[in-house]
Amino acid sequence: MARIGMKTVQEAGNLIAILLQEHQEAIEEAYLKTEADSITINFTVKIKPGAKGNEINTTINFVSERVKDSASGTVDESQLNVFGDGGSDA
Repeated sequence: MARIGMKTVQEAGNLIAILLQEHQEAIEEAYLKTEADSITINFTVKIKPGAKGNEINTTINFVSERVKDSASGTVDESQLNVFGDGGSDA
């Protein structure tokens, strides 16, 4: 079974950041429309072993008019990083 190391954790964080960026305008609209003084944004990260490494699926969920989306990626923890920084280009 594949391990969950820093590459997997970093990629999950990158995918969450992508979802936040993709939905920034809708998040802001929901925040401005809310009668409460805050908005709750939920994220789910699902990690499972795959043929080429850890498969990561992230979802974002917040109430505006109910928005839900996902982003996926695969990480091979044993593969050397060409860029040497351990991060993603995303």
